[in-house]
Order: sequence, then structure tokens, then C-alpha cells
Amino acid sequence: MPRKHKKRKKTYTDQEIGDVTDIKDVEMREGDEYSSDESSEEEILRVHENRKQRAKRITKETVKQLKTEPKCRTICFRYFLFVIVLSVGVAMVVQLYTTYGEYVTDAIFPPRTSSAGLVCANGTVTNDYMLKWHAFETAHNETRAGWAKLNATKPKDSLTIAWSNSDTPKLMPTRWKSKKQLEVFLGGDECASILVYSI
Repeated sequence: MPRKHKKRKKTYTDQEIGDVTDIKDVEMREGDEYSSDESSEEEILRVHENRKQRAKRITKETVKQLKTEPKCRTICFRYFLFVIVLSVGVAMVVQLYTTYGEYVTDAIFPPRTSSAGLVCANGTVTNDYMLKWHAFETAHNETRAGWAKLNATKPKDSLTIAWSNSDTPKLMPTRWKSKKQLEVFLGGDECASILVYSI
């Protein structure tokens, strides 16, 4: 009569469990095993797979990785689209400025005083703003009338007004000799107020 072997219950010692003797740590380890079932099954299958299965698995993983990572062509196409959109945006801004730039500039920046002052034929300039005396050129020796030359900067679009400071004011002729020199025609002892507007 054969002997019946009793199955022994395996008892775990501290060495088999490891250095962990706390029950909570053992429970945490068991919880980790349950949470990583899928990964452990994959590891077991990898150990027992043959060459064909291994090649198939590596191929699938490579294809999956290539699908998730963007290709060089895709990245280049994205940069190309970005450059096109940026250049179209810049072209639109330039076109808008050429069409409406002057109107917007005139609306935002109203006319401003570029130069101003009170000039007399004897060479004095008072209440001056960006206006300096340069010289006086006599046109008529008898009346001592002539052109008073003044240092002033001519704006791109300008309006120049000069009028006499006598009891009956009258407009005085003005002209720009160069971009840096303004001339006003004055009588012998006349004084004139000058305003140069940038419009």
C-alpha cells in the first residue's frame, strides 16, 4: 500500500520575505503584484517566446513607436506651414500700412508746431522754438527790405505762415532755401511772427 504524502504548508521566514517584517509592508507588496499583473504577464511571455514570436513583438513595438513619434517629413511640413503663415501675415501688415498708413498717421498724430518765433530785421529772434537767426540779405537798398535767413528744419509735409506785427497785420512771403534754411521777407524795421506746422 502506497504511502500518502501529506502536502506541507510552506511557512515563510523573515529571510524569504526579505528584510521586511512588518505586515503592512507585505500587504503593500501584494498590492503591487496585483497592480502589475499585466506587466508581469508580458515579462513571462517574453521569457518563453521563441525567435519568431520575438521578431513579431519587436516589429509591433517598432511600428507602434513610429506611429507615436512624428516623422521628419511631418516636422518639416509644420515648419514650412509656419513660415508661410508668418510671411502672409507680414505681407498683410505691410499692405495695410501702405493703404491706410498715412490716414492712420494723420488721425493719430495731429499737426504739430515744428518751428516758431518772432523775428525782426535787426537780427533779433524772441520766443523762439527751433528757430535761430542766420543772416539778412538786403533786396532793396532804399527801403532796406530783404530776406531774413533763419535756421529751421523743414518737415516732410509742412505749412509755413508769417505775418507782420504792425497795427494792420499782413502776411509776409516765405520760402525754403534748403531743408535747413527758411527765408522770410521783411521791411526795414519790421518784425514778423513765424509758425511752421508739420502736417
